[in-house]
Amino acid sequence: MSNETTIVNETPAITETPPAAPPAKIEYVYNSNMTPDNNIFLDALEFTGYNLTAQRNSGKMWASGKDYVLCGQKRGLGWLSNITYDDYGRATGYETNIHGQPDITYFENKGLVCATYASYVYFNFLPNVAGIDTSMLPRPKESHSANDWYLAGQQWVNLGYSRYINFTASDGGSIYQDLKIYPDEQIPIGSLMIFCNWYNRTQWCSHICIYAGYMNGYHWVTHVGNENGPEFCAVERMNRNPHPQWPIAIITPPSVLNLASE
Repeated sequence: MSNETTIVNETPAITETPPAAPPAKIEYVYNSNMTPDNNIFLDALEFTGYNLTAQRNSGKMWASGKDYVLCGQKRGLGWLSNITYDDYGRATGYETNIHGQPDITYFENKGLVCATYASYVYFNFLPNVAGIDTSMLPRPKESHSANDWYLAGQQWVNLGYSRYINFTASDGGSIYQDLKIYPDEQIPIGSLMIFCNWYNRTQWCSHICIYAGYMNGYHWVTHVGNENGPEFCAVERMNRNPHPQWPIAIITPPSVLNLASE
């Protein structure tokens, strides 16, 4: 009998690594009980020095149609802050003072534009005053670029944090008629309102606002759009001269933020 052992060389079976499971779909939940009269985005406007109390007391807070208060009338009414418009991007909107809060004095000296105002609200006021963590949100590459803000908002949607709201708009092809906007659903307060140049309607964002609510037949926003600095106005009037705008997207506030007041 042979004592030899036969050795059989077998190639071990290869266990393939299964593909990574796709991330679970995030269910969008708008975590807020805000109203047009009471919300942190109006608080952010007031924090700049804007006199909301004077505007409310005037009885013209939600004035629409023929009673709408034009932008050139607001300084005389004592509503505006000391922050003006700045074309040169000298402020980012992220600046803070020695107390770790938004540096309003710096903004008064340097000015803000629509995009830096949005940067101030979402990445300065919310975390540093309202105590709402926004660090998980993609930021615009350049804080003073409205189009970079649009791209950041698109990332919020791609991550499942936000949604687009479908809408239609019309103005009869005239900058002398109110722009009409018809969203498919109620627009949440704090949504990003994205606009392009009225004369050149592309997907390039030329202006960004923050939605403030629907009242008296108008959709209201906070923004910086001219020498008034931070202010409160209606979407329906934003197709007027000197810089008429056309709406191209509505992006809801990120669901990962708790915007509800206690």
